[in-house]
Amino acid sequence: MPVALEEMVLSDHNRHVREYLAYYISLTHSPKYAVMINGPWGIGKTFLVRKIMRELGHIGEHVYVSLYGLQSIDEIDSALFSAINPIAGPKGVRIAGRMVSAIAKSAFRFEANLKPEDLVNKFGGSLFVFDDLERSEMSINAVLGYINEFVEHDGCRVIVIANETEIPKDGQYLSRREKLIGKTLEVQSALDEALVHFISQVDDRSTSALFKKRAADISTIYNQSQLNNLRILLQTLWAFERFFRTLTEKHRQNEEAVSRLMRFFFALAFELKSGRIQIADLQSRLDRVVSGASAKPDNAPLDALASASSRYPEVDLNDPVLSDDLLVDILAKGIMDAEKIRTSLNRSSYFVVRANEPSWRTVWHWFDRTDEEFDSAYRKMEQQFEGRQFTVVGEMLHVFGLRLFLSDAGVLNRTRREIVGDAKRYISDMYANKRLGSVLPDELGETRVGAHAGLGIHENDTPEFREIVQYLRQKQRQAVEESYPAEAAKLLATMRLDPQAFLRQICMTANETGRYAKTPILALLNPDEFVTSLLKLHPERQRIVLAALSLRYEQGRLDRDLPRERDWLTAIRSKLVEKGDEMAPISRYRVHWHIENYISALLEEDDITERVDSK
Repeated sequence: MPVALEEMVLSDHNRHVREYLAYYISLTHSPKYAVMINGPWGIGKTFLVRKIMRELGHIGEHVYVSLYGLQSIDEIDSALFSAINPIAGPKGVRIAGRMVSAIAKSAFRFEANLKPEDLVNKFGGSLFVFDDLERSEMSINAVLGYINEFVEHDGCRVIVIANETEIPKDGQYLSRREKLIGKTLEVQSALDEALVHFISQVDDRSTSALFKKRAADISTIYNQSQLNNLRILLQTLWAFERFFRTLTEKHRQNEEAVSRLMRFFFALAFELKSGRIQIADLQSRLDRVVSGASAKPDNAPLDALASASSRYPEVDLNDPVLSDDLLVDILAKGIMDAEKIRTSLNRSSYFVVRANEPSWRTVWHWFDRTDEEFDSAYRKMEQQFEGRQFTVVGEMLHVFGLRLFLSDAGVLNRTRREIVGDAKRYISDMYANKRLGSVLPDELGETRVGAHAGLGIHENDTPEFREIVQYLRQKQRQAVEESYPAEAAKLLATMRLDPQAFLRQICMTANETGRYAKTPILALLNPDEFVTSLLKLHPERQRIVLAALSLRYEQGRLDRDLPRERDWLTAIRSKLVEKGDEMAPISRYRVHWHIENYISALLEEDDITERVDSK
């Protein structure tokens, strides 16, 4: 049974910090030295100090200033003034140093030259906390000199919060540090108490209840990560809260699924936020699993994901519960698409209804299906393969890859060469029956063969699979080219009804690339039919069509991308000249004007200009 949050024993790893700060703050005389709270970024130094201040009753009696990004003494003055004076509001931190005196003078009748001691004397401040020492953009030594005025000249108690590993240890720094800092306290990870506080800040009740119930799991994953970074933990809690809100009650009530999903989510989030894995690792996560990339010789170095997996023995980082694309959206981009998340979960082994799961998916999930479930799905997949029932290209590729995999596993009694032949015959049959689907040549090069429907395709990086894909693309190109005449006829009909839609389909515009912008489909149109249809349009629509041709071929695209249409365009020009000569004077002049301005320049011919001038 998981341990509830309230039942966790909260170990106080930072008792030494509490005890010393209690002693330091309670001194009745001026200590003449500052205390440094030191620790790595994200470990919870600020959280700990503020918590101790509350416990000691000093939450409203100390002045807190973050030095992060401050570039000058004036900016520290401004930040200090803003911290002391709530009237300045949140914009006070950004007030330039030269403005501090004016504000102070008008509001509090200060002298023009405002000094730190003036602030101390006016407000009676005796405890100051300066945070983010290493993240100041001015000289650290100058900052220490500034802080020293509070300690040495004004007798204040000062706490400096820093990550000293990021501060260069030159002689001047060490000298100033020795003079100013009388005690350094190292902060240890305060996970237990921080987690209690973090969870108390979660707004969604269901998520908060889950975190309380699974606090031990969160602690385990956090400790296994070895991050020692409470900021990353807090960010991950927030991210999971957003994710959990997208789930339905059906998903939330499946305790086993939610528990495994949460551990999986936190482990990957920790690895990504720490920079130990990259977006590219997530994008190829399932791809590497089915291609066998995770199975390496014992002496081979681990890749980033394999190394991450070794840190979390109870978590399967290769779990296909969420697709790679979804993980990138959720963990890297902050996109929470509820519909896609629910669809991915419903397809997973946690929620799928076995009777409704496609056969190839059950076979793909062979590692968490019973022998009976696998055998039944495998037989059905083979029957569907023989019956040519897989028509979606992505599903076909899954089946081809699975059959190669099952050959190696000894399940399918066919050699890899025989399986390649089977796949090619399948593709040929689909092509012959016009069931292969149609994509344009430009899209063929972008066809993703590494994954489909959120699952990596088996064997996708093997020579046999690449041979199958090459044959598939060859047949797809043939299918596309055979569809051109019918598509060209549709395009001509579009031109007659809506010239603007015709333009959008054949041109590259600032907003989009038309479906046929790089396809020589116009070469299949009969020039006579095209010119006849064009001249039946209203003159305004004629201009749109001819402008579309000009836009289609500009910047050398006629010879670079569409050379097969040069002869067609030349024929169009000739037919327009011929038809124009038979028209009334104004129509004839308009047609020849269109030819000169929209077509002749593209064909690099100027003889038509002479004909226009002679009319």
